[in-house]
Amino acid sequence: MEEVYFALDRDLTLNDNIRGAIRTLNFTTRSDYSSAVDPTDGWEKQEINDPIGVRPSVVAIGNVVDKDDYKVVTNAVSASWDFLNGVVRINYIAGLSDSTKYEIKLLIF
Repeated sequence: MEEVYFALDRDLTLNDNIRGAIRTLNFTTRSDYSSAVDPTDGWEKQEINDPIGVRPSVVAIGNVVDKDDYKVVTNAVSASWDFLNGVVRINYIAGLSDSTKYEIKLLIF
């Protein structure tokens, strides 16, 4: 019973208790990222091989870092994704700038 008590007394952790993963994407947006007629035309899809062993329900954006000059990203950032053949495909991330190097943390569960 002591283990249950400690687990429920603020010791539950994502890594130990929820089937999820944190992954980091490093990429540079294209020069036509924001000017493409269809936004996905200015985006290069990102792929993450099966991070949790089952089909994810959620892919949430965590920290977003502009690696070019480390300025604060103040735009709302959101992701469109799907899961096919064991791969999470990031089809588009909205709210970024052209020709910018980013590091984005994703929470997948």
